[in-house]
This record gives sequence, C-alpha cells and structure tokens, in this order.
Amino acid sequence: MTHVSNREIASMSAEALKDRLTELQEELLQLRAEQSLGGTPSNMGAFKACRRSIARIKTKMASFTQKTNPYKHLSGRETTLLTHLQPATPAIAASDAFYAVPYKSGGGGPVYIGRLDQTSKVEPAEALAHCVQGHKAEVKAVAFSPFHSALLATGGEDCRVRIAANVEDPSKESLEVGAHGSGVRCLQFHPAAEHVLLSAASDGSWATWDVASEL
Repeated sequence: MTHVSNREIASMSAEALKDRLTELQEELLQLRAEQSLGGTPSNMGAFKACRRSIARIKTKMASFTQKTNPYKHLSGRETTLLTHLQPATPAIAASDAFYAVPYKSGGGGPVYIGRLDQTSKVEPAEALAHCVQGHKAEVKAVAFSPFHSALLATGGEDCRVRIAANVEDPSKESLEVGAHGSGVRCLQFHPAAEHVLLSAASDGSWATWDVASEL
C-alpha cells in the first residue's frame, strides 16, 4: 500500500483520495515508530515511498480545490471615481446597499456615502452633499450594522464614537454615542446582538455601546 502511482491517483475520486490519504498517514506513523526502534533497509524504503505517495495525493486534492473555487475568475472593476479621500485612510465599510469612506475637506471629519448600485464620477464640489457630518477631526474607523444596511458607526481623532441612523439621508448630522480618551481606531458591530457596538482607541482602551437609544 505504501506506493501509489500517478496513474492510480488520476483514476481515483476525491472521496477515494481522501480515504487513501488517511490510510497512508496511518501507515507512515507505524513506519516511523518502527524506525525509532532501529528499523531495516526495507523499512526505510517503505517510509520514503509512503511519503512520496502522500505528497502526490495532496497535490491532486489541491487541484480539486482549485477547480471548484467559485472565486477563481473573480475580478474587480472601478464603479465610482472619488477624489479628495483622506490620505492613506484604512477606513472603508460597506453594507448590502451602501459604502462609506472618510473624505478630505477643510475641517472636521466628513464621511462620504455612496450607493453600491450606482456608478458615477463624484466631483469635489458635489461630494460634501453626500457626506455624513458630525466629527470635529479626521474619521479613522467606519462600520455598518449587519442588521440595518443604512446604520453607520464612525470613530475619529476627536475621540468620539458617533452613529448615523440613516445614511440614505446624509444631510442629518450623526449622533454622539460616547467618547474615548484618545483617537478611535476600530469599530465593529456585534454579529448576533442587534445595536451592540465595540470600539477601540489608540491608547489601547476599548468599550461596548448599546446604540439603540440613539436611533
């Protein structure tokens, strides 16, 4: 059983390969145990043959995974051209309907809101009309609720955590939920508990917020 040829492997199904791999791995453990007790030349040959067979099967199984990968031919395309973004910003978030990204302006921390189903070029003169306002310094973190596609949390260098209840109407200023002692760096909504938000700041502090009262 220690040697499995490429021809044999090519004729085997994915399930048969998985079963044979398990058998060979068990045999390899037994051969390794025999080697630790002294072993023989034939034992060494079987050990090498077993390892080669395992490598061949793993290579074949990896090719199955690649062929069935639904994202193998996935490619991106530019849908909206937006200038004046905050330089080197790591903050961007998307729900099933909107995306949010910090925008560069003369002051404060506006966050540009775009729709995923629309493509366009956004001129700087028009962009601020599509921005959620409220922060007094650059926004460093954004996060959408997994329960409400238009509910956005933002955190900035002003140490504030804010909520925009409906980004579909960005003219409404976001509401403050709370504050840290230093700039906010990370935001994440709880994936199972509605309205629970986690925030973390540059000083290493973190906090949980129930944002339901702000909606």
